[in-house]
Amino acid sequence: MALTPAQLATADDRLARLRALVRGLPDVDVDPAGRGHVAFRVRGKAFAWRAHDHHGDGRVAAWVKSTREVQARLVRDDPAHVFVPAYVGAQGWVGVRLDLDEVPWALLAGLLRNGYLAQAPRGLAARVRGVTAPTPPTSRAPRSRTPRRRR
Repeated sequence: MALTPAQLATADDRLARLRALVRGLPDVDVDPAGRGHVAFRVRGKAFAWRAHDHHGDGRVAAWVKSTREVQARLVRDDPAHVFVPAYVGAQGWVGVRLDLDEVPWALLAGLLRNGYLAQAPRGLAARVRGVTAPTPPTSRAPRSRTPRRRR
C-alpha cells in the first residue's frame, strides 16, 4: 500500500517535530536508516525509529521501545493511533502513527522519554530523571610496600 499525497506532505514536518521531542535528551544520535527510516539511539542502542512506509504498510510512524504491558494498554485504548509494529512489537515496542490529522504528541513524548530511559546507561538515565547518579567507588588507597617476611 503506497503512501498518499497527504501522508507524504506531512512526513518531513512530523519528522522535524519528532526530532525536537528528543533534542533535550543527552547523547542521542539521529541517523538515517534507509528508505526514509530514521534511527534514534543513545550510546548505540536504539530507543525509537521513524518508519516510513515500512515494507509498504502505508504508514508513517514512530516505533518506540516500551513494555508489553504498556503496549497492550495503549493498543487497546487507542487503536486508531497506536499499533504493534512489525518485528520489534514482540518485545513490547509501540508504534504511533505520525501520518494522521491528529498525532498524540504528548503520549509520544512520554513514550520517547521512557524508551530512552530503558536504553540509556545508568548515569545518563539518572541525569534525565533529575537524580544524581551514584559515583563509582574510588579505588582503595595503595597498600604500603613493606617487604614480606621470609619464613
